[in-house]
Amino acid sequence: FPKILHFRQNRNFLRKFHTFAKISDFCKIQNFGENSNFFSYPFGEYSSEFKKIIQELGFKYAFGQHSGVIDETKDLWELPRFPINEKYGEIKRFKTLMKTGLLLINLGTPDSPSTADVRSYLREFLSDPRVIDLPFLGRWLLLNLIILPFRPRRSAKAYKSIWTEEGSPLKVEGMNLTSELNQFLKQDQVQVVLAMRYGNPSIDKGLKELKNLGCDRLLVLPLFPQYASSTTGSALEAVYRMAGHGCNIPMLEVLPPFFDHPSFIKAFAKQGTSFCENSPDHVLFSFHGLPERHLIRGDEENHGCLQKDDCCLSVVEGNRYCYRAHCFKTAALIASELKLEAERWSVSFQSRLGRAEWIKPYTESRIRELARNGVRRLVVFCPSFVADCLETLEEIQIGGKEIFLEEGGESLEMVPSLNASPDWIEGLAEMVRAKL
Repeated sequence: FPKILHFRQNRNFLRKFHTFAKISDFCKIQNFGENSNFFSYPFGEYSSEFKKIIQELGFKYAFGQHSGVIDETKDLWELPRFPINEKYGEIKRFKTLMKTGLLLINLGTPDSPSTADVRSYLREFLSDPRVIDLPFLGRWLLLNLIILPFRPRRSAKAYKSIWTEEGSPLKVEGMNLTSELNQFLKQDQVQVVLAMRYGNPSIDKGLKELKNLGCDRLLVLPLFPQYASSTTGSALEAVYRMAGHGCNIPMLEVLPPFFDHPSFIKAFAKQGTSFCENSPDHVLFSFHGLPERHLIRGDEENHGCLQKDDCCLSVVEGNRYCYRAHCFKTAALIASELKLEAERWSVSFQSRLGRAEWIKPYTESRIRELARNGVRRLVVFCPSFVADCLETLEEIQIGGKEIFLEEGGESLEMVPSLNASPDWIEGLAEMVRAKL
């Protein structure tokens, strides 16, 4: 293209040329006038990445971008020009002024195993309309007349059975992970803070802590491998709402669900390697359950949620937000990493609450079925939890084992969660560094 005039006077050609520009992402003008290395891109803003590309191509100047097209009212030499090195350098300097923080978010835990603290925690947790997705009045009546008068006492007893001298296992493991990850990412100058969606430390407190540390670019990592509106969705809604309170809003970037991330899969498989080397009769992957209506409501593209037996066996574009499909994918990848034969493993869902239909098969029913069918040694993974908690330690390791032995099984071993294992810390650091 020997003359810039051709671009300026023929807008139809410009529109056609844009198709080619998407591929090459630049148009190059050489040997024009007394200067030889000019660059013009009349289709949009010069991003920092784009500037870096044209700088590496050897151009000295960029010019002529006004609201998407070259300003035709001005002579070429009157158009704004700037040295690319200088302009790109200004952007890099601005970026270096920003300090990055990482907000880890887990579900939450009571402050203590007392009935009062458990009741307070359950009130906050179950008041979330993404958790109990009923109209306000129905949710209020269910919570205050049926759940809170009775459940806190039973739940407090369960919490007491797993509580340690340091406190709640979920919080203890979360703080250990945060501490180790802070050290691991120290060379990257990333500050790591832990927050809980419900209970303490709260998301609001975590955001304020990162702000006090000078972080104005925030990476947000919900510690829920599989996406669900009641976990990841709720956590992100709270972050967006709370982060918007200040005058200077931090730059937010969310790390996506990592149900199929190689680092997550390999770390969990390594946790279970020693358990599977002893050739158990069966390996069960137990995930936290959800009401079926949650999945159906989340099927915004009408993929046909739960209408076929095999609708969740693979993750495709139409069901990319499907929690059950994410769970099956996680289980299949861990099983593959461990080289488990298809007939030696299965998937189930635990923690059912209430009388509504939840996603199936149910873990308790599956444990009974396996024992009755002759399985004597059972290994259980819980890959929807990255830290051991009530659902793993009490519901599976204690309650699940009791059920299995009652039905004739001989041993049930639960694979510990990832907690603060070195492989998981390294895997998380890899995910974070990909965003830096």
